Amino acid sequence: MITRSLCVCYTEPRQTADSYIEKMCADFRQDSRKFSQRIIVATSDRAQQLTVGGYGAEWISAQRLWVEVELTTEQIRRKQRTLKKQERASSKRFLANALDPVAQARLAKLRLGQTD
Repeated sequence: MITRSLCVCYTEPRQTADSYIEKMCADFRQDSRKFSQRIIVATSDRAQQLTVGGYGAEWISAQRLWVEVELTTEQIRRKQRTLKKQERASSKRFLANALDPVAQARLAKLRLGQTD
């Protein structure tokens, strides 16, 4: 399991991915959690897409999965850049943040009444 919402599955030796997908979808069809959860299979194989849909699961093409991963990765990078900019902007508000770490440590000791 990668996240609460994403699970990457590997097959056993001598087991095909198609047979694993079909078994998982068949098991899901009988599972009462199907009303609150979704199974989405990434496959570009048309026969597999029809099989998955017949079991009540969803599918996306491998190409679409790749696009979704790339878009999500870019959104995360943008958000991280924004947070870093905000962090830098807020740290510049205080004069003490402009001091080197040694001076900051000495001032902290003075503030706490400690002497060397």
